[in-house]
Amino acid sequence: MRGAMKWPLGDRISPQVITMQGWAYVLVGASSGLLTVLLLLLPSILRLELLEARWITVMTLGVAVVLLVAGCIPYIRSVPLSRR
Repeated sequence: MRGAMKWPLGDRISPQVITMQGWAYVLVGASSGLLTVLLLLLPSILRLELLEARWITVMTLGVAVVLLVAGCIPYIRSVPLSRR
């Protein structure tokens, strides 16, 4: 790999690093998609009772944070692995 994408991954990428990077991108993308849906549906959620709206928002944000952390772990682990 050459050019701007060379820095975080190095020159020679193993299949294990590519797999870890792929899962990281899928999980972070799922988190982003979930947050986008929450943002689009927020006006209709706010019409519900306050307690229901709060729980829906909190649970959605919680799942998005879990997906984001789960996506960051393989990405962080793959960078040193690609340097070897």
